[in-house]
Amino acid sequence: MKNKNVFFGLFNIYDFIIAFSILAIAVLLLLFQHGKTTKSGIPYIYISCGDNIVSDLLSNEREYKLKNNGYNITVEVKNKKIRVVESDCPNGDCAASPALTDGNGCIVCVPAKLLVRIIYKGESNADIIAG
Repeated sequence: MKNKNVFFGLFNIYDFIIAFSILAIAVLLLLFQHGKTTKSGIPYIYISCGDNIVSDLLSNEREYKLKNNGYNITVEVKNKKIRVVESDCPNGDCAASPALTDGNGCIVCVPAKLLVRIIYKGESNADIIAG
């Protein structure tokens, strides 16, 4: 006599209930973890170019002309995005970098000692201190 609670000859209904429960818990944990990694608060721009440090609201649209180590760099803040629009450094990677829109990522120009980031009020900046 065939048991109605056995599927595919190996699994019964309780195996499927346990597997579904584990999968549901994993999805819920993933959703809660994702909520912790999103940025919140007021976004600020952080620009460090040699001895010059600029911190301003991301919503303030303007252009910054910076000079360090003999290199001229223009940083633009527009439409809640920040990018390097012009640089006369040798490789030009900073000007080719995509605009930043959130706190993930940064723009760096090593010859000019430039660092551009978006930070959030209350966020620690310990990872951007260089000696």
